[in-house]
Amino acid sequence: MDESYVLPPPATPPRRPPERSQQPVGAHFTTPQKRRPPRKDSAIVNRPGVALRQQRLKEELHALMETDEQSSNQSVPTSVDADIEMPDVEDTHDDGAEDLDPPAVDKSLPQDDSLPRRLLPDTATEKLYSTWLALVPTLVPAYLGYLQASQARIGQLPALRQWTCHSKVCLKKDYTILCLHSHYLESNIFQGCGCISVAQVLVKNGLFPTSPTSPRVAVSIDLLDFYFALFERSADAVSALASALKSIYQRRGFPILNEKGEPIQDPFRRGIGHAVQWYDCLRNRPEAMVESAIDECLRYIMSHPSSSEPAEGAASDAGSFLRRQQQEDTHGGGNDGGDIHVALDATFSQRHNISAGESPWFYEPKFFLSKEEVDAVGIRITAARKKPAHKHDSQVPEAALDQCEKSYQAADEKKEKTHGTKFDDTGLMALVCRHDIVLFLANVDTPGEQQKYGIALLERLFQHVPAEATVAAFYDIGCVLDRSIHAYDLLPETIVSRLIFATSVMHAYGHQWACQLVYNPRLREGLGLSEGEGTERVWSKFRKLIGVTRSSARSRRIWLLDRHAEAINIGARNELGNWIRSRLRHGVEGKTLAANTELGELGVSVGELRIQWEAQRKAQLSLRQHAPARLKKELDAVLNLQVELDAVEVSLGRLQTMVGTDEDHPIVHDYIASLKRTHTRTIQKVESLYSSLNVPQDFPELQGLPLEFVRILLMARDLKINIRKRAIGSFFEWDKLNRAAGGRDQPLGTKLHQQTQKAISKRTPALITAIRKFNKYCDELEALYEDDWGFPLPQALPTELGALRDEPDLLADVWISPVASNTPKWLEDSATRQGIRAMLTLDRCREERRRLGNEADNLCRWYGRELSGVELALRSPNFAEISFLLRQRKEELLLLQMLWRTPLVSALRFQFHTEEAVRIARHLSGSGDPRPIRWVHVPSFEEQMEATDGLYDPDSSAADEETVLAHDALDELFAYDDPDPADSAAVTPSPRGSAATVSEAVMLKRTLVLSDDSPEDMLVAVENPLPEASSPLVSQHTDRTLPATPHAIRFIIPAKDLQRLQRPCAQLSDDCINTGAQVLLRHIGTGSILGGDLAILSTRVMSMHRAEADDNSIWRDCYNTEFWRKNVWIIPIHHLVPSPHWTVAIVYMKEQQIAYFDSFASQDRWESDAAAVFQLVYKLHRLAEDYKHGPFQLDGDWVSYPLLKEPVQKNGYDCGVWVLACIAAILRGFHVVFLTSEQITEFRMRLFALVLTLTEPVNPVH
Repeated sequence: MDESYVLPPPATPPRRPPERSQQPVGAHFTTPQKRRPPRKDSAIVNRPGVALRQQRLKEELHALMETDEQSSNQSVPTSVDADIEMPDVEDTHDDGAEDLDPPAVDKSLPQDDSLPRRLLPDTATEKLYSTWLALVPTLVPAYLGYLQASQARIGQLPALRQWTCHSKVCLKKDYTILCLHSHYLESNIFQGCGCISVAQVLVKNGLFPTSPTSPRVAVSIDLLDFYFALFERSADAVSALASALKSIYQRRGFPILNEKGEPIQDPFRRGIGHAVQWYDCLRNRPEAMVESAIDECLRYIMSHPSSSEPAEGAASDAGSFLRRQQQEDTHGGGNDGGDIHVALDATFSQRHNISAGESPWFYEPKFFLSKEEVDAVGIRITAARKKPAHKHDSQVPEAALDQCEKSYQAADEKKEKTHGTKFDDTGLMALVCRHDIVLFLANVDTPGEQQKYGIALLERLFQHVPAEATVAAFYDIGCVLDRSIHAYDLLPETIVSRLIFATSVMHAYGHQWACQLVYNPRLREGLGLSEGEGTERVWSKFRKLIGVTRSSARSRRIWLLDRHAEAINIGARNELGNWIRSRLRHGVEGKTLAANTELGELGVSVGELRIQWEAQRKAQLSLRQHAPARLKKELDAVLNLQVELDAVEVSLGRLQTMVGTDEDHPIVHDYIASLKRTHTRTIQKVESLYSSLNVPQDFPELQGLPLEFVRILLMARDLKINIRKRAIGSFFEWDKLNRAAGGRDQPLGTKLHQQTQKAISKRTPALITAIRKFNKYCDELEALYEDDWGFPLPQALPTELGALRDEPDLLADVWISPVASNTPKWLEDSATRQGIRAMLTLDRCREERRRLGNEADNLCRWYGRELSGVELALRSPNFAEISFLLRQRKEELLLLQMLWRTPLVSALRFQFHTEEAVRIARHLSGSGDPRPIRWVHVPSFEEQMEATDGLYDPDSSAADEETVLAHDALDELFAYDDPDPADSAAVTPSPRGSAATVSEAVMLKRTLVLSDDSPEDMLVAVENPLPEASSPLVSQHTDRTLPATPHAIRFIIPAKDLQRLQRPCAQLSDDCINTGAQVLLRHIGTGSILGGDLAILSTRVMSMHRAEADDNSIWRDCYNTEFWRKNVWIIPIHHLVPSPHWTVAIVYMKEQQIAYFDSFASQDRWESDAAAVFQLVYKLHRLAEDYKHGPFQLDGDWVSYPLLKEPVQKNGYDCGVWVLACIAAILRGFHVVFLTSEQITEFRMRLFALVLTLTEPVNPVH
């Protein structure tokens, strides 16, 4: 045969005809196929030409490899190129490099797809990761600069900022980079050199490279941020984003083609996968810098206790971890309830395929325990179990604990819950607080749920909690773990003494009743309404990551899970206020009302119910109530022998009947003698076995009872335990399904909803059958029962699930010991059992209310401590680089106080902590500045004209601090409407465009500085500004008028407003303020005013300004004051929300200051009103110029400050009186007034008398 001949590939076999079972005539039984012959009968046939074909393929492959090496030596630099393809070990949806045009493959050559997939990273991948890890820290300054420039940015991206290197020795290189944005892509040229890499230039321009050294593609940072926000909620893979971008680009006319002009199938997936992974590493660094700065400042504050607020029961500083995870809420819920409630559980749905392989390390997880730490705990547990077990006096009988251990798979450490040969990581175990915030995670890499994971998580928790804090751990097998910890030295005594265990609520009902009496949180004192099911809710939030993480590399899987846990925690932290309000409203208040109603209907006193509950616990925790398994098995053997004995007796009777009188036959006598001997031996066996059971010794109460009665009794007891497990599980499934269908929980799809409902319906008949069998046992026991036994019989259960849910007997075990002459009420009276359940609900609600109050207090303290750390960091020059990030954190905290307000904590508490944080930071920093200056920029007319040609550039403003007032809020300042000459007191304004109206020297940049510090030379009036006066005898039921003067118009005060002024507890109206101010002005005069002449504007001016009234209306209301001639303006301000309140602003034109008086000293109200007054000043300035009454100078910066730092008003109705008192003090030559409550009441009476003196009736009666 010619050696050059190569066999063709085998032909495709023809299609096999369908079997009869697959034909459309119906299903039929088919003959099984014949088994293949064993291997020993098989013959090995060598195909000719195979060796030659393999040799030719190897030669072609060797030639290709030599060609690649030569081309790479000519064109590839020594450093790691960005175009190295990532190994297949990465996740198929977000791995790889960023080649837009992959190399063409010669399809004529045979392709070898049988190469094994690489499970470990190769050298090239390790080098690539090392290059990225070295590059990321160098990008932090550029990234911070971009974040600061893009903060609160509106509109398009700024122009590209190219780097120009002036050094003559740097080797410069231009890079043509394809930039991917959300709705378009473009190609730009960027230059890099030895001073700054091209990656740094890209980051400065808001782009992230897809390669560390020679990128050809860069992705918009804004697009990556959007992807991360979307991934937290949908877990869409990178492939989804890459495909979406490709579709958008094609629809917008940007097709992606290779060098041959052919469309690329998947151009962006690998590059975006790189960008996503390493950009997340970059954005973690500023977050870590902020956390580190706050931690350093908090440690400094803790080291100066004299400057910080009292601890108020707070234990100690638990470090950045507990500050970050909100685990400072040491609840203090009671001696037995634990200070901190946590839940731990494992899930085996978060597995990892072995075939996905591993990638190099690149991320330090925040929540995961290291494998070394967990394995060390496992080694210690194994060594401890080799020693003899300690004697532990448990409240729960060992027999009950043994049954609990057998009934739960989690208790079996050797049970394999996953396929060990397919998955290397088999699941996760989490430790969460009772607010569903993840504290720690452990990666499960064993087939079963071993105790080392839970113990390692608890050990890590105790490293962060205060030394005196106690912890209550909720675990589905908490009873078993509690016994193991006390039987062996699995944990140090310092931890064991402060650790209590409880079962989660839904898992508790699957435990033995004796176990529930100790570990069920609804029956145990001090645990409140904590249910311990937080891990289940956390796993539901992790569920969306299953498909992504299962096929990712192991390191990437940990990265994705860890980052998702942090996103879950941030959301849960923001919802803590809603959580407390919901738990208070639906949990405490709702259940308290229902329990009180039930107790009222039952008519049983709580004291009697407590006595019965203690008696029930004592009786049902007795060892007598738990028959050992040996006894039940041997009882079955005795009953089997009894059946055999009865059969022998029947046989003897039949034989004797058949034989009759024929006794002379020898065979008959032999049979009868043999049967009698067998019967005698059987009786002896039964008696010896029954005596070996030690029923009288183990259970003296059962002595003398028939074996049949004891057997049925024990069978009924075991069956009821099984019924309870099935029923509680069915209730839980139905509730979960109904909530999902209604949208309250994560909704199930229609098909999945129907499948789940069908599966539950299939399990329901088994539960009904078990109940019917139990009821049959009850009937049999009642038939065998005799009155002199004094034995309580079990009660039948309802077969309808709705009635079974409310059945109090469902949770109680079958009683297996007789009682005294009087049966306890808790055993025979259903009303007493219902009352005990209602009483326990009330107890748990009271504990929960107390715990919620402590948690709300701790939220306030955490808020105050965190804010004080941020305030101090803002004042520290060491953190100037991240000051804008600290300001963002401060704004987030200030928003938290709005989210965390609850009925248990008022807004005043948060306001106190806010002011205290500022005080602490100011004291420790030694700075007199109350906070970073915030500037309000009012654009000039010139700027307004320039804005029409392009967008306003905030970088061109001299005020480069935080912008508080947006430009769109000032549109009406430049809305120049033509006034009606008839409505403007015959004053004709000059044309808007005349040069005399607007001059560049006048219209300068105008800024307002908000300062907490008042002038040091401020004069305070501490005495009543009005002399004593007596009210004239006039009627107060008619309107009164203040006559006009040459410089003032007439004012009318209606009778109802006059009565408001007279009543001590009435709020003043607009007419009261306006008339009262004019009365004070005419009585005191303006000779003593500091600063010159004074103009008192009407209360309507500010109201119209805020309501965006037209210029004519404002001008008509204030032109008669001739404000443009006055140096001091008094502007009363009326607030309607959140409640009616009066304040006043005093504008000093020459000093360019705005003093603000608020009797409640509200910081937020001052900041809002100062900006509004500042706008009003410039609006009046413009109106005066329009009507040829100016101009007066407004150049330079303005300052606003509050006149009061502490509230002086003690009630809710004297705010208007305080405003008038302040106006009177200003007229008398002071800056502010400070009176006592008695003095302000006296001032009101004197002002009323003065009004009556200076006014006259509108229609006098003759």
